[in-house]
Amino acid sequence: ARALEPLLLHAGELGETAMVLGCLVREEHAVRAVRRFGWLQERVAFVGILNAGGAFDGTGVRSGTLDPGDPLRGTGTVVTLAPDFAACYVARETGDCWEWAISYDRETVVECALQLIARMEPLS
Repeated sequence: ARALEPLLLHAGELGETAMVLGCLVREEHAVRAVRRFGWLQERVAFVGILNAGGAFDGTGVRSGTLDPGDPLRGTGTVVTLAPDFAACYVARETGDCWEWAISYDRETVVECALQLIARMEPLS
């Protein structure tokens, strides 16, 4: 989780040219996610968080639910994407430990972003 903070702070600094997308490992993390991601809504162009239940309803943050068999279930992801910056952090619990990866490769980050944004629901 500490690896996420610099990415989120940098996204806030990038401002209205940036987007932040995320997927929570578990819906129970939604309350913490509102504190972690909610402030970005006023600073970046687009914020979307999957698997947060209704925690972001009425905030302008896009959200979405994951089907029970969705391969993203159990995977925590944060994508920060702007014209001159791209980063993707992915973590998955495997037994007693966590596996994680971070990429700054723009093509990889864009592919991750597309997978997340495709699951976002329209604002109501």
